[in-house]
Amino acid sequence: MFRIERAAGASDHKIIDDERGVWIQFLGSRGKSSGGAFKLVVGETVIPFETERDYIEDADGAAHVLTRFFAFGLSPAASVRGIASNVITSPVERRTYKLLATEALLLFGDIYNGDSKPEGYSRVELDGVIYTLASFGYVSGATSY
Repeated sequence: MFRIERAAGASDHKIIDDERGVWIQFLGSRGKSSGGAFKLVVGETVIPFETERDYIEDADGAAHVLTRFFAFGLSPAASVRGIASNVITSPVERRTYKLLATEALLLFGDIYNGDSKPEGYSRVELDGVIYTLASFGYVSGATSY
């Protein structure tokens, strides 16, 4: 399972799954757009991607964050930081990588705080399906896995 690894500087924080050799890192915002630029690292493979994000208030007044992939395999914001494009052409591989990124983004939450938010606060849409932490077996509101 993924966990948040906090470093001395916020720019060095990561969402890591040691057992699977996978991690993501927030690289920065997408300018005036909501969302961010990230890099997904799976072994030696580095995949930049960008997200867009909506803050949605539910009918009961509770709010949640819905994140969607804007680009996967390329990112102008990541390229400025030296991360080369890596477009995955195999649909099966692409889906596998996007599922890993989806799971990690749920822990990312607003900014490395998804593990402390209630279930359903952080949501990621992938191929028309909305995922939450429970979708991957995480207990919401926990600070350690």
